[in-house]
Amino acid sequence: MTKLRQLLLFSILSGSFIIASCDPFSSLELAWDKSNPSVSEAPDLSSKISFISGELNGTTITPEDRSFTVSTDTYFMGTIMIETLNGFESSANVPLGVTNTWDGNESAYWLEQLNIENGTNTYSIDVHETAPSTPGTYYLIVAFNEADSIEEVFSCTDSAVSSAPVWNDGNDIADWDSAQLADADSYGAAETQYLYSDGFSSIWIPSLVIEIIVE
Repeated sequence: MTKLRQLLLFSILSGSFIIASCDPFSSLELAWDKSNPSVSEAPDLSSKISFISGELNGTTITPEDRSFTVSTDTYFMGTIMIETLNGFESSANVPLGVTNTWDGNESAYWLEQLNIENGTNTYSIDVHETAPSTPGTYYLIVAFNEADSIEEVFSCTDSAVSSAPVWNDGNDIADWDSAQLADADSYGAAETQYLYSDGFSSIWIPSLVIEIIVE
């Protein structure tokens, strides 16, 4: 699902639909149905992210309510504590970072850990952000994957692709749709298309979502 087009979200349970328009400053300004991930059963994941605790501008973020409300153009800061399960080979390079969904895919991310430890570990993430000028619902997305750089992780591009990282091709993490956000919320990972030298392939990216409501 890309920017600058309307997204039609249909709910079988409610029998209703919502149309939400995305603008160039918000790739995911839509109704996020947290109860509607892309798969009905939890996948067997060897790598994922779990939320432990958080605080943004004095507001406590809990595992049950991972959302934060802020005024437009307001600076906010704080800390997010996460647990990572890294099941990649011990020799693999596995960078971890964060992206927002309002600053443009190529500039919205930052590197938090160059190479996270194998197995289960906890990490504290420092957040320093400014809310967008347009009210709406946005997201901070924490993610990691086996990659040479954090740019490859957030662009979902394998290092073997000669032009890596490839941005704005419809599979960037900042462009994830509501089902992928629900995946990350439910399972600690989201299914996405990853670009390899021979084309796109579906994989699960370890990830976690914080909802940012801008008023």
